[in-house]
Amino acid sequence: MLWRGLVALANRPDQSVSPPNSPAFSSAMNKGRHELTTMSPPAPSTRFAIKLAPSRPPSPPYTQLTTAAADARALHNLLSLLPRPVAANKLACEAVEEAFDGLKALAALLEATRSNPYKGIQSQTELETELEMLTANLPTLISLPVVLHDYVSISRSVANMLGMSEEEYRKSCLVGFSRAEECAAAVGQRVLDVLTHEAPTQVNVAVTKWLEIELATTDD
Repeated sequence: MLWRGLVALANRPDQSVSPPNSPAFSSAMNKGRHELTTMSPPAPSTRFAIKLAPSRPPSPPYTQLTTAAADARALHNLLSLLPRPVAANKLACEAVEEAFDGLKALAALLEATRSNPYKGIQSQTELETELEMLTANLPTLISLPVVLHDYVSISRSVANMLGMSEEEYRKSCLVGFSRAEECAAAVGQRVLDVLTHEAPTQVNVAVTKWLEIELATTDD
């Protein structure tokens, strides 16, 4: 369950609620006003009308919601309620704890990158360091799609760079922790080959350096 949650969240594009001035929001509001107008009872006598204040404080500014990060935290809290392996099964306990750590790390990564991927980072080295810190407790194939989406291109996916469909990629490489670990070097190297043949922007170079370190760690 933890692994499936990691895969789904890491490979899901960011979804945000429509802001108040968006067409979707305005359309919904207009529809709601129309329904209220047609369904509301007649207005009460002015004798019983409540006097409203002439003005009210302005609404707080709209903040875009990073739903993937929020969902990751919610999933972590929900699965934390389930029974854990018995203490006597040390291997199972360690595996489950490592998976929970990964889910927390994914929430932190999504929160940092989706809200503002370049938050105060001034140099390529700073970005490399930031990525290393944020992905330290995550499997490479979980952190890779998030980094590609938020730093390289929102339209690029790992499967696309491998020349595979999303379904084929998930069935081949993302069926579990062990399989993802086995495929990390080959998948990462293919993505690295693609990135190194693209325009060497500061961000692309930082992502390339980060991935090189990830692959070196995987080989070790």
